[in-house]
Amino acid sequence: MTLNRVLMIADVLAHGGAERQLALLASSILGQVSVRVITMSDGPYRQVLENAGVAVVVTPRTCRFDVRPAVAVWRAVRDWRPSVVHSWGLISTAAALPACRRWRVPLVEGSIRVGWRQPRRGRILRFLAGRADAVVANSNAGLRAFGFDHDRRGHVVYNGFDKSRLLGLDVVRGTENRVGVVMAARMRPVKDFSLLLQAATVLGEAEPDRWRFILAGSGSERERLLAQARRVRGCVLEFPETGLEVLPAVASADIGVLLTAPDFGAEGCSNTIQEYMALGLPVVCSDGGGNREIVEDGISGIVIPPADVDALVRALRSLGSDADLRARLGNAGREFADSRFSVERYVEDFLTIYREVSIGD
Repeated sequence: MTLNRVLMIADVLAHGGAERQLALLASSILGQVSVRVITMSDGPYRQVLENAGVAVVVTPRTCRFDVRPAVAVWRAVRDWRPSVVHSWGLISTAAALPACRRWRVPLVEGSIRVGWRQPRRGRILRFLAGRADAVVANSNAGLRAFGFDHDRRGHVVYNGFDKSRLLGLDVVRGTENRVGVVMAARMRPVKDFSLLLQAATVLGEAEPDRWRFILAGSGSERERLLAQARRVRGCVLEFPETGLEVLPAVASADIGVLLTAPDFGAEGCSNTIQEYMALGLPVVCSDGGGNREIVEDGISGIVIPPADVDALVRALRSLGSDADLRARLGNAGREFADSRFSVERYVEDFLTIYREVSIGD
């Protein structure tokens, strides 16, 4: 079968890393193949896709057992006959499987975007992904966690980073002679912003007026974190809500941090770490998941044990007191990002998988 049409199916098009990657891939391959997107929940990335010329159909899922999205997928596969269907979420995969089997269209399952397997949801995803023609994770850790590391259908495609996002960006560091530390992520339990605030408490008491912490994001934990922040003294705390573009907040920092609560999960290939590296920030991140695949400890950043505030304080003090160290680690991270996270590599990796499953069909 010739590769000429790709149908992507998303659970949501909300503000998130998977949605950013979907929009990047769909808009980047549009000149080589026709692309359509079906989503079960609207969100800001619909406008991004439509602005790029990608056709988007929103078929809302109004309750747990609402079959209308699956019917919409069935009709799209039957009538449009895509060369490949690429699902980006558990519900999307469940909706796509019957249609792909009936109309003999290969399915690429792409919803493994974390470095651990949740007990119940993970079992369901493992079952559904095991019936796809190809399974794509964004880290080796994710592929291992779901048991596809020795499966011929398993592939790893690291996220892409669109360098056009850097155009016109003002990089201002060392604001008011303070060391700027940023953590940009969704404010959910899996992202350990609380640990960063604990470190801010220690550093603010020991070195007053020397540190500036930027906690960028929104989510269910935001109000609790704001309450915790009110007890921190001796440093500047900022809580910008960034919308779809976080880079202006990141560009004002000297150190990029991503902390993950081990009881709630592990990273795959983190969009946030990509962004830090693209801006030349040294990275401090929790060990686990796919973080060591993209952050080399002591070379492009510092990898610390999860939930270890003492290790976090030591890492921040080390980087905060040594501008040359920050520059060396930041430059190494930027070089890594340039070589591993290019849009060209990202697109070609997926097109290669699409071609393989199309030929196999």
